[in-house]
Amino acid sequence: MQFVRLFPITLMLIVLLSPLLRAEEPPADTEQERSVQRIWLNAGFLSYHPDRSRGFREQNWGFGAQLDLDDEWALMGGQFLNSENQHSHYLAAAWQPLKLGSFDLGLAVGAMDGYPRMSDGDWFLAALPLLSWRGDHLAVNVTGTPKIRDKIDAMIAIQLMWRVW
Repeated sequence: MQFVRLFPITLMLIVLLSPLLRAEEPPADTEQERSVQRIWLNAGFLSYHPDRSRGFREQNWGFGAQLDLDDEWALMGGQFLNSENQHSHYLAAAWQPLKLGSFDLGLAVGAMDGYPRMSDGDWFLAALPLLSWRGDHLAVNVTGTPKIRDKIDAMIAIQLMWRVW
């Protein structure tokens, strides 16, 4: 049981320290370099649910990766312990054509599982708004959902990512 509690912390330390282990620094994030593919790793999500009466889990630890194909498109996938204490997996493509200063705005469209009230926990399709900021070594994704009948509860989620390539 101790391993289960320490795993997210260990994973985050490895991801945080991985840029220091590289023989060379990743290139500066210039407009020209944004067309080069980049790989990011994450340790899941932190979420906030406005309905505080439901007792949702808001530390959604897991492991995921994102491959930036260019400055508008990315592929992402991973697994995490969701807000209903179930294991979830996701695969998505993100398209972020809108640039707001140093922020990118668009949609992530894909499939996920692990939510008992959606498809009895099986895979279902989802489209979520996605706001991102990317630095040289650190990036942040922010997304959210409104309440959708008795299937989906409103939430906002933040994902920290560390560049490893």
